Amino acid sequence: MDAPGVVLKRPVGSNGPFREHAELPTDLASGTSKKTGRRQPRKPSKRAHNDAADRKAALAFEKEQQRRERERAKEEAARQKERERRQLAVDKAQGVLDAARRKHEE
Repeated sequence: MDAPGVVLKRPVGSNGPFREHAELPTDLASGTSKKTGRRQPRKPSKRAHNDAADRKAALAFEKEQQRRERERAKEEAARQKERERRQLAVDKAQGVLDAARRKHEE
């Protein structure tokens, strides 16, 4: 409470004391080696490469892709049918309007 209104800060990621000017911590590299400052190399996966599982996954992917293509084709056919239905309705309304216009002119 010595200086009210002054923002106090603490070093990032630490439990250090609050100060007016917080300094950056020196040990920010949590995933690095302390000797060289470089990351430790990843260890290879212990899971064996399974060709049968790969083939099964590829087959499942192909089936899903074909299913999506069929669904897209079905949706496109439905949209085309709706367009044709709307066009017929417009043509019918235009015919009625033309007939009424001719009758009015007579």
